[in-house]
Amino acid sequence: MSQNPVCACCNQRHTVGHVTPASGRAPYEPPRVMSSVDLNAPAEKPVREGDQPLPVRNNMPAVWDMVMDDIRKRDVIGEKRYGTRLQPFNGRDALRDAYEEALDLVVYLRQAIHERDASRPALAVRPDQLAHLHLRMKDALTGCPWEMRDKAITDVIDQFWDSLARQ
Repeated sequence: MSQNPVCACCNQRHTVGHVTPASGRAPYEPPRVMSSVDLNAPAEKPVREGDQPLPVRNNMPAVWDMVMDDIRKRDVIGEKRYGTRLQPFNGRDALRDAYEEALDLVVYLRQAIHERDASRPALAVRPDQLAHLHLRMKDALTGCPWEMRDKAITDVIDQFWDSLARQ
């Protein structure tokens, strides 16, 4: 049985992914880093420096539909809580109510931003490291029983983050 070639980025032998030029096949090329933007598709609007990428169509529900459902639910809650639906000239200062709600929103948004940032490792991942993760994932899944794949994937990703944290 011949041994697999040594990985150029980690000096380990992988069961899949690498080939040597002597084998007659092209040398291994790391997978391209996937982006949420298809760079070959024409942009609908020019992107300015600092802008986020244009949104990508997917099979998730439309956010507008979710918001409309939330509004309907809030209307029902408000009617139960206050005995009437929200109407103009109801004796309350709508600007003050909206301003106070906006202040609450800002506080919740800041909390969410802090919790999101605190729970993510602040690590930069190089393309060669992603290529190595790709190979490790293939190794872990080769011959792995279907019912064990979730655990195998989780283990590889945990090891990957641990190795980045040690650097």
